[in-house]
Amino acid sequence: MACGHSRRESVWIVNTIIERMIEALKRGRKVEFPFGYLQKVKRMSFSYRDKWNDWYWDRSEYIVEYVIDRRGWLELIDLEREPSSGKAKRG
Repeated sequence: MACGHSRRESVWIVNTIIERMIEALKRGRKVEFPFGYLQKVKRMSFSYRDKWNDWYWDRSEYIVEYVIDRRGWLELIDLEREPSSGKAKRG
């Protein structure tokens, strides 16, 4: 029998990770993943009207963007080249 975490512990761990990611993004830091990273970037507003609508709807002038690095692009290209069969390739 495998010893693991209870559901409550698992939820707590995931919520803690997400909270720390949010805090790092608020500070303007990058949050790295295996094939890229998240970063906070300024939203493009083209007119005064867009800024007014952002204020009215309580939207931030920043958004979170996922950037795929070179390793991530190579992985995506490899996935496209593999024939789609019913079995997952392991190796």
